Amino acid sequence: MDKAIVTNEQYVCTACGFNMIGFYPKRCRFCGATRDHFLTREECSAKFKVESTPVNSQITRLNSVPQLGIEHAAYWIETGEKRVWIDCPSSFDRNVQPVDLILFTHNDLGDGHDGV
Repeated sequence: MDKAIVTNEQYVCTACGFNMIGFYPKRCRFCGATRDHFLTREECSAKFKVESTPVNSQITRLNSVPQLGIEHAAYWIETGEKRVWIDCPSSFDRNVQPVDLILFTHNDLGDGHDGV
């Protein structure tokens, strides 16, 4: 099996919205789409933005606009001490403020270097 290319670039799969940071596999390890479905961080930032929708005073829903693949909502939580994301928006939007911690709800997909 061919290995994924290790890189400093970030990619997003337009089929499902999965972020690939530091590797460039032949197929998306989440949905199996081929590389022709991947955008670089810069390409993605030019086409998509993150829209924030308040849920309450501490929680904000984050979605890519327009919708990116089969993306699900991510959530930004203000704890008073830290900013936390539950999952992350699929698009790369430099206007979104940095957070202290990102917690993912999906299963571990490995180290990203298996070429899947």
